Amino acid sequence: MSTGAGRSGLLGGAGIGVAGGICVASVGVAVFGAVRAVMRDAGAGGAWGALGEAWGMLDPALLARTVWVGALIGALATLLAFPAAWSMRRLSAGWAALLVAPMLLPNYLVYVGWGLVRAPGTWLGDTLAGAGSGRVWAVANLVQSVGGLAMWAWPVAAIVLGAGARRVDRETLDALRVAGGAWWRRAMAVAMEMRRAILASIALVALLMVGSAVPLHVAQIETYAIVIW
Repeated sequence: MSTGAGRSGLLGGAGIGVAGGICVASVGVAVFGAVRAVMRDAGAGGAWGALGEAWGMLDPALLARTVWVGALIGALATLLAFPAAWSMRRLSAGWAALLVAPMLLPNYLVYVGWGLVRAPGTWLGDTLAGAGSGRVWAVANLVQSVGGLAMWAWPVAAIVLGAGARRVDRETLDALRVAGGAWWRRAMAVAMEMRRAILASIALVALLMVGSAVPLHVAQIETYAIVIW
């Protein structure tokens, strides 16, 4: 028993080491290359000028916009993922894996597809054009980009929420059913049981969306990913 446990611990440690090495290689090499390119192209300012320029990019307003846009997409994706996540309590692993199929498509495809709804000549497109306000178009861009990215990312949220849904035991559900009350009260009670999974889902999707550049760039929503790009 102890030999098996020791071997399992060594394999686990080796797996963590390999995963850490891959993370360092994938992120560290890119960061090193970017820093090296900035230093090389700094010109007369030299390295200190390049560092000063990079420090100047740390805009609190831009950082806040990046965080809240990512969190908004994460929250909407989590909401969309609830039906699929709850069904994962009864689905086999093979069927649950099909939920990630939308992730195989480019993330800008859903954005562009929904953009056809407000294309010139459509009712919505003509209505927005008739408004003649830049603020209206900004809101339309935000709704399209946030909605499109949430529809692309909801499978990630479903996987995280599905793990939390499986932890809600049958006794808790039976007790809520016997207690009665409005359906939304029972839903809130289940959500409280899954609160860690919900927060993890929002955070994970938001982290993915912080690095999304193309749809948000097309929608003219400036984030740090677009500035770095």
